[in-house]
Amino acid sequence: MTSGAARYYLSLFADCPDSGRTLPFHALVSENRIGRLDISVHIARPRCSEEQPRLCRPTYTCSPLPRWPSSEMFAQRRFYTLNEHELRNTDWVRLYLDLAHSTCDRGMTDVSCILFFLHCCLFY
Repeated sequence: MTSGAARYYLSLFADCPDSGRTLPFHALVSENRIGRLDISVHIARPRCSEEQPRLCRPTYTCSPLPRWPSSEMFAQRRFYTLNEHELRNTDWVRLYLDLAHSTCDRGMTDVSCILFFLHCCLFY
């Protein structure tokens, strides 16, 4: 018996900092709980060639994490509201919003899902 939580296989494009090229990037995003934005990314890797990639590499390098917001930023408010510029220029925020909408509205048909994403593309 399955939990009903969904898996999303995503194909994205990512900029390679070493070469400056744009490469296809594959990710597997899985819901942990239904109706909540509680997700895990089990696979996230660049797809550099046609050969099947290995699941793990023995060595890897990590890019530095972005700076954590200061505590003063949330002193008066618990949540931060993105302005329109931040929403348009931050792809991962858009991805989370799209996933949140898709996972919460399970009654969406294929047509309504396409119309929703077309509306989002035109709006943003």
